[in-house]
Parts: sequence; C-alpha cells; structure tokens
Amino acid sequence: MYEVTLSDGVIVSFDGRVVEMFGRHHTRLHIDHVKKVEAKPGRKHNTLQVDANPYGGFLLHYGQLEEGEVRRLVDEIQKAKQAPAPASPFYDT
Repeated sequence: MYEVTLSDGVIVSFDGRVVEMFGRHHTRLHIDHVKKVEAKPGRKHNTLQVDANPYGGFLLHYGQLEEGEVRRLVDEIQKAKQAPAPASPFYDT
C-alpha cells in the first residue's frame, strides 16, 4: 500500500489494484478504469492528474514538499497498469 497526503489535505492511496482519494469526496478507481495518471509541475501549483473511465478526470494540487512522494505514486500506478492482470480463480484461462 502506498499513500500520500497532499498539501490541500486530500489523501491518495494505492494498493496495487485500487486508487482511492479521500477529501471532500471519497473516490475508488480500479486500475483498469485509470486511463492516465501524471504529475505536472506548474508555476503556481503542481497538479496530479488522474483520467479514468467512466468517471472523467481528477485534478489534485500538491506542493513542492510532496513532489517525490507524488512521483513515486505515479510510478507505482503506471507500473501496475503495465503488469498483466492476476489470474482469476473463477475463470479458466
């Protein structure tokens, strides 16, 4: 499990299969619903962008102090998206 608290108070966690965002709203996204995730530095603020089907997108702001943690979170999510899905005990493969 990986978790980071952003400067605006939003907590983002990732357990290898599910991205959760806790703040004004609670959102759970399965890794298969995440289309894209990236950390974008900016002049006024940095942005964690999460695009997901069928939910649309999420823009979360983070400060310089969270930069390394956010980049690690993005890397973990991107690695999980590249990995093959685990086999299900309910279906023959």
